[in-house]
Amino acid sequence: LRRKHADVDFLFVVGSDWLQPGTDLRTWESRDPADPTGKGRIVTGDKLVTEFDFLVLHRPGYDIEDLSAFGPRFNMLTMAGGMKFVTTDISSTQLRKRMGNSLHIREAIGSNEVNLDLVDGLMPPAVLSFILRSGVYNQKA
Repeated sequence: LRRKHADVDFLFVVGSDWLQPGTDLRTWESRDPADPTGKGRIVTGDKLVTEFDFLVLHRPGYDIEDLSAFGPRFNMLTMAGGMKFVTTDISSTQLRKRMGNSLHIREAIGSNEVNLDLVDGLMPPAVLSFILRSGVYNQKA
């Protein structure tokens, strides 16, 4: 990332659910770009944790006792002036599945109309608007 975007300071935002016992960001894997078959994997999590800063967003039901245990580059995301976050207990994985199901239903009935019944009310309107504009969940499963 840094080679491609040298003028950008990257910061990763993760939910506190990713920092629970049994999960370890250091073991995250990515596709090996040097493998022509596309099947090779390389561990990239350790490099991310070592080289980049992380902001941790508290997720309901996923408290963290000692954030420093994950390293010096992890900080809790807080709001200025006593403002509160709008929180939800749905994960991005669940949203991707629901959005994907909506897309499959739309394709099955031959409709171009976007049906958001499966995600209605699960995220703030601004987040839904961003998802729809950017197409981040439009990939076919």
